[in-house]
Amino acid sequence: PPSSGALRTAYTSACSTIGREVRAELPTGESVTGRANAIDSTGRLVLATTAGERAIGAGDVVHIRPGE
Repeated sequence: PPSSGALRTAYTSACSTIGREVRAELPTGESVTGRANAIDSTGRLVLATTAGERAIGAGDVVHIRPGE
């Protein structure tokens, strides 16, 4: 079977969210907006926000269209 690193690399290259501006709506009701930069070693989506990087483990991710 593939290693977790190989799986993460394959997933990241196929993921249309990486590199896009997104809004993550978290189970707590909080929303986090930023650029989806990576998938970390535990499978969380890493967002670059104005406050720094933030790893998102659960929530609804919405792609933001330019101008929204």
